[in-house]
Amino acid sequence: MLQEIKTAGNQVTVKLGGSMYAVDAASLRDAIQDLIKKDNKSFLFDLSAIDYMDSTGLGLFIFLDEELKGKNGKMVLKGLSGRVKTLFERTRLYDVFTIQP
Repeated sequence: MLQEIKTAGNQVTVKLGGSMYAVDAASLRDAIQDLIKKDNKSFLFDLSAIDYMDSTGLGLFIFLDEELKGKNGKMVLKGLSGRVKTLFERTRLYDVFTIQP
């Protein structure tokens, strides 16, 4: 999984690409938790280049959403399409997260 993380002030943009499996989700979780510990509270995850995600990826976003809400932060998912969008819709998580086209 490719990832690019940019921080501008208190806004963190994470651009992901390729496929997200358990090992990818774990390393991403660690990187994001480090940023949360540094008091970053606003995250935009660009998933437009993700072509596959397993349930571990879903679990990661649920975990991060709860973590950020506990610190008065927010998370936005952007660019869901294809199988990834279908996965979020079928699990009814599409209505749980803030999602941008």
